[in-house]
Amino acid sequence: MAARFARGVSIKPYLYVLAIIILLAELYVTYYFRISYDFLLAFFPLTYLLIKSIDLSKSYNLTNVLLASYLYIFPSILIITKALIVGNEIPILIIALLLTYILGQELYRLRSKYLNYLLIGFN
Repeated sequence: MAARFARGVSIKPYLYVLAIIILLAELYVTYYFRISYDFLLAFFPLTYLLIKSIDLSKSYNLTNVLLASYLYIFPSILIITKALIVGNEIPILIIALLLTYILGQELYRLRSKYLNYLLIGFN
């Protein structure tokens, strides 16, 4: 989770279009052919492009802390929530979103240098 990506000097706009096309193609194959492996691989290039395009370490404000929390902490909280709670997908997703929001706000409020660096990658 504490991986730091240096901001890209210039990111070609066609990479965003290509990542979205890959995501749409994967959604089409998943729903048309009923092939489901319960995870979309196309989110990796989209997340990588988002991380490369936004400089999170420039300023320490609530928006950057929440954005980094949703990028880095949310997948872990979602997996833990799915493991602990057996139920429908939407309530588990809402619980994970709220827990990530609360944790992001607490990380911003505490301003712990080591804890922030460990969990969200900047301090």
